[in-house]
Amino acid sequence: MIGYNVQIAVDDKHHLIAGHDVTVDGNDAKQLSRMAQQAKANLAAEALEVVADSGYHSRAELQHCAQKQITPYVASRDTSSSKSQGRYGKQDFIYDEQRNVYRCPAGEEMSFVGKVKSKTGLIMHRYRARQCRDCRLRSHCIKPETAFKQQDRWEHESLVEANAARVDAHPEIMSRRKALAEHPFGSFKHWMGAQHFLTRRKSNVRTEMDLTILSYNIKRAMTC
Repeated sequence: MIGYNVQIAVDDKHHLIAGHDVTVDGNDAKQLSRMAQQAKANLAAEALEVVADSGYHSRAELQHCAQKQITPYVASRDTSSSKSQGRYGKQDFIYDEQRNVYRCPAGEEMSFVGKVKSKTGLIMHRYRARQCRDCRLRSHCIKPETAFKQQDRWEHESLVEANAARVDAHPEIMSRRKALAEHPFGSFKHWMGAQHFLTRRKSNVRTEMDLTILSYNIKRAMTC
């Protein structure tokens, strides 16, 4: 579908839209830090907490947020093909930070063997098991043709783990996000129509969205 991707950041205190943009990106994976930084600047905040759904989950974006004093709460998504095929997933392998090893479900250590670069350019630390051949859990862990289990860990994986821990500690925050972020879109569609903008070309659509959000914020301010 040829269309536009509208981004907004809503202030939790006054429910005003603190940042917005119009993109042509097909998903939200690269939008988190950019929108958070815009909201942070508009709110003149020294630090900011930002909540987003799983579509915004990206290792690189979590790192960008950490560099800009932005604390993210982003829902994660399980994309493990192993888990969907009935085998152990990444969460079943426990990382020991002090010893820099992983421990597999059978209790065996997976030692660090080197660094590799992912398809997206991230530096990954690779860990490999040594006792897979005779392991009693082999069929639950790796494919028959695979000699041993290996696990990759992003060099800044602690950011991903910290984000997941924050979300788990505050499960109510995602419901709060939905109430804040989805409500404006309902208003926009009621005013503008559910399927289309009135203008064409990105610059015109952005101006149309600017005026729409200005109207929304004025109405919201008048009812506060």
